[in-house]
Amino acid sequence: MTVATKLWTDGPAGDTVRESTRTSLDRLGVDRVDLLYVHRPRGDYEPTETLPALADARDHGYPVVAYGPLAGGRVLDDPVIREIAAANDTGPAAVALAWVLDHDGVVAIPRAASPAHRRANLAAADLSLTSAERRQIDEIDREEELFPE
Repeated sequence: MTVATKLWTDGPAGDTVRESTRTSLDRLGVDRVDLLYVHRPRGDYEPTETLPALADARDHGYPVVAYGPLAGGRVLDDPVIREIAAANDTGPAAVALAWVLDHDGVVAIPRAASPAHRRANLAAADLSLTSAERRQIDEIDREEELFPE
C-alpha cells in the first residue's frame, strides 16, 4: 500500500510547506507518507523557496512526483527537446521523461492514452542523456499555466 498526500493549491509557499505537510499527516493519522505532491501550485508559489522546503521534507525519503511531466504534450514541440530527440534517434517524450527521471528522488507519472504513448514513455528508460543535453534542457526558460481553473 502507498500512502500519498498533497500540498493544496494555497500550501506550496516555502514557509508553509512544513506546516501543511504536518497538517496532512495529522489528518491521515500517520507519521509519514510515501508520496508528497504539490497540487497545482498557484498564487504565491515561488519554486526557489518551495523546492528547498520540499527537500527538507525529503529528509524523510519522500520522492517528488512529476505530475504531467510532458506538460500536456507541450514539451513535445519544444525545439531543444526535438533536437535532442533527433540526435538520439528517439522521440521527444523519451527525452523529456529521461531528463525528469535523471533527478534523484523524482517519480514521473506521465499520461499514456494509447499503446503508442506508453511505448514512447517507456523509451525513456533506455535513454542516457549527456551532461550537455541535460544542461540544454535545464536552460529552457518557459512558464505557462498548464491546468487553469
